[in-house]
Amino acid sequence: MDAVRHYSMLVDGDWVDAGDRFEIRSPATEELVATVAKGSREDADRAIAAAKAAHADGQWRRTPPADRAAVLDAIADRLTEQAGELAALEALENGAPVRQAGAFQIGFSIAHLRYFANLARTYAFERTGPLMRVPTLASGIVRREPIGVCAAIVRGTSRCCSPCGRSAPRWPRATRSWSSPTSAPR
Repeated sequence: MDAVRHYSMLVDGDWVDAGDRFEIRSPATEELVATVAKGSREDADRAIAAAKAAHADGQWRRTPPADRAAVLDAIADRLTEQAGELAALEALENGAPVRQAGAFQIGFSIAHLRYFANLARTYAFERTGPLMRVPTLASGIVRREPIGVCAAIVRGTSRCCSPCGRSAPRWPRATRSWSSPTSAPR
């Protein structure tokens, strides 16, 4: 990698930077390989407020599961397109061989997204309960739907795999989520 790349944060649909940055260094050489926006408490509050507003708006919640699955597939497609670059960055960051980083950290993230996309297409978010005969003939409906915002704090290594592993299960169910690295201020 010739130039040191900088990665900003996605907050409320906008790519934003922060006043401070995390330095991502190779454990083997201590070379600076990338920088990442270091979100503040205010950034976290803004992201959580945006997630709550999006949940209250209900647009994603009303999106059919097949369309939610398509979004997960699109994210997986984008990761697949950038797998080589992401694997090289993961390898530099955590010292894993590029092949391992590509197969495990990046490949596992892609597999997670595809798994939950497929689950969104096939899962019974609503199903009829058993027929009751007493006191009268009736049946209930079990409906699985979102109840709010979920936040996750992910470990500092494997920044691709951890958020995908924790967030992908929430997206098909229409729960809004926000993640932060463990070293972000709380």
